[in-house]
Amino acid sequence: MEMGNRNRDIRKRQSIPHMGGAMSLSRRRENLKLELGKNIGRAEMWKVTHKRKNGTYVNDEAMEIGSSTKWY
Repeated sequence: MEMGNRNRDIRKRQSIPHMGGAMSLSRRRENLKLELGKNIGRAEMWKVTHKRKNGTYVNDEAMEIGSSTKWY
């Protein structure tokens, strides 16, 4: 039970949750590659996993990072 309490506390401190669900990043990246017909970089994966299904970011902090950061 100690591990569960520790994990709960860590989850509470996260300020930018992701919307990846149970699907691994590599599997999601491969699906996007097949869907879009191009390789998917880290920046694009970050944006995809921090947006909801309707296309909005999970919170204002994620939106600020996703829209203002220069992704190279």
